[in-house]
Amino acid sequence: MAVAVRSLLSAFPTALPRARRELVASGGALAALLTAALLTAALGDSERAASRVVLALSAPDAAAATHAGDHGDSATVGLRSFGRDAAADHGVAIDLRPALDESVEPRLPGVGDPFNVRHAASGAAPASTTRGGGLPPSPIRGLTQDGPGGLLPAVGPDGLTPRDAYARPFANDKEWPVVSVVVGGLGLSRDVTTRAIAELPPEVTLSFVPYADNLQAWIDQARAAGHEVILEIPMEPYDYPDNDPGPHTLLAQAPADENLRRLDWLMARATGYFGVMNYLGARFTTNPDAAAPVLDAIGARGVALLYDGETRRTSLRDSAVRAGVAYTAADRVLDARPTAAAIDEQLLHLEAQALQNGAALGVSVAYPVTLDQLIAWAKSLDYKEYALAPASAALRIKAAQAAGDVRRAEAESIAAAPVFTSIQAGYGSKSEGDAKAEKSGGGH
Repeated sequence: MAVAVRSLLSAFPTALPRARRELVASGGALAALLTAALLTAALGDSERAASRVVLALSAPDAAAATHAGDHGDSATVGLRSFGRDAAADHGVAIDLRPALDESVEPRLPGVGDPFNVRHAASGAAPASTTRGGGLPPSPIRGLTQDGPGGLLPAVGPDGLTPRDAYARPFANDKEWPVVSVVVGGLGLSRDVTTRAIAELPPEVTLSFVPYADNLQAWIDQARAAGHEVILEIPMEPYDYPDNDPGPHTLLAQAPADENLRRLDWLMARATGYFGVMNYLGARFTTNPDAAAPVLDAIGARGVALLYDGETRRTSLRDSAVRAGVAYTAADRVLDARPTAAAIDEQLLHLEAQALQNGAALGVSVAYPVTLDQLIAWAKSLDYKEYALAPASAALRIKAAQAAGDVRRAEAESIAAAPVFTSIQAGYGSKSEGDAKAEKSGGGH
């Protein structure tokens, strides 16, 4: 029966043009619904009994997919192999993978995993994770200095920074809207980490926990597979110590010297990362007195800082500007609700933000369902004309846009110094207009 249904799919008319970001014509939608009904009828065999058919319109304002069939489990959405053929021409995405049981709470990667990561990460990268376009091994000569138990990142004698040296190259030749994704929490679970490295597109940035066994081996494997890497820095949440991110957490009330000692320990766990990202930290990141010395140290080491958007009250951006740190914040947390439908909805929002702003950055945790959805979603991006880019590229694009905003504001009205100063404080280096304001008694 399934073969017959696939034959029906291949017989879809292909006369409808692929209209980017537009709803399918009524005839195409009708054909899609008819096909869904046939597929639903075909799912009676035991092999497909736990699956649901999903129809997804490729328009940006389609808030959720249309679900056809009901076999009691959650849906997965993706523009799969059919999407590149007849089904894609009708804006239809069909996914027949076994569905996630939403009655079971998703398990955090690494929790309850008895496998010791040391056995998985001590050797060379498995053949399945070695793909063309791998990044150079780390450390790169001249970009390190001795630290507590390891090597710390450092700016090279020629001014080369780890931020630039370890980032994945990216060129948006087609000038499509740019979407970037960071997958975090890696290094604790052998199976999840191996899958993320091997199956996610190399343009996806991978973020590693500093406590992982053989962290350097994991990072080496990720870079060999083409992924740029971020190191997570645990920071104090509001409910600390009940919610304890781990040893060497940066604390809001700790002396600056103690936080810097902790930061050195964390950053010396491995080399090869272009940036760091907070893990938790709602209390720490809203305390500018605690954050400022840490950001000074990160900036001095030539490393970028990404913020996962946990709270909108963070003071990190202002502190990063003062410290000269390359900084950006995530636009979307993709799996705050780790279900297939919720993740797909956030990915639609991410696309819409990229279309509006030119670039958008999403962050996520390496839940199995998150990996499922990202792998399927990434396959649809060429059809939808979005460029998947590493997080370092999104950071550079956002910084360039911010610098452009400042230049436009200066060109429009140098006389409007107070207004211009408030714009500059959030975006970039001191400008001529800001300097004039300070000389006349103004300032931040």
